[in-house]
Amino acid sequence: MKTVVIEERLNHIPYVNDYLDEKNREMEMGDRLVCYAYSSKQEHERMRRKYPFLIRDVIIATTYLWHSWGPKVRFLRPIYFSLAGEKHRSYSRTEILGRICRAGFHILEEEVRDGEIYILSEKTKDPLPRNETCVSPILRLERIGKDGKMINVYKFRTMHSYAQYLQEYVYEHNNLQEGGKLKDDFRISVWGRILRPLWLDELPMLWNLLRGDL
Repeated sequence: MKTVVIEERLNHIPYVNDYLDEKNREMEMGDRLVCYAYSSKQEHERMRRKYPFLIRDVIIATTYLWHSWGPKVRFLRPIYFSLAGEKHRSYSRTEILGRICRAGFHILEEEVRDGEIYILSEKTKDPLPRNETCVSPILRLERIGKDGKMINVYKFRTMHSYAQYLQEYVYEHNNLQEGGKLKDDFRISVWGRILRPLWLDELPMLWNLLRGDL
């Protein structure tokens, strides 16, 4: 068993998914990977300490929207990559861990040190196929509709990108609350905590209702 150490922050590695996939192919099953990154939350905390009140909120919001959604929204993507390249990306903790899991690694341990997340993982499988829906603001899901017909339904995203690759990890580390749902699920975004209790994430399904799918 060998241990591979990535010395550069994942945020600063161009085409990080390709990079992690390549690392996976260079390793044997059971080999370990050590890497680190800073999350968008940690980045925002640094900005709060650096900039004065009110100005910092504008800077934080602008920076987050640009580096987080710029490369993910289809019509913004060409503009983002032409100006910012693939470096200095803003990732949530969920997205950092989810990208590693999608690349075929199982998270063994994570630790926050000096504002960075350090992650120890183990290769357990080959990388999973890419899925564009893991970053889309609107999710498309297959469901059984009227008369047993398979349909696509739409919902607003309430979890951070790459959340679906962390299902096993979350079940291992989070307890279940009454009703069977996960307690303190860190994958749920700030917007998700607002939309979910009010069922507002279901609004796009009005399209299915108008079409007669439901």
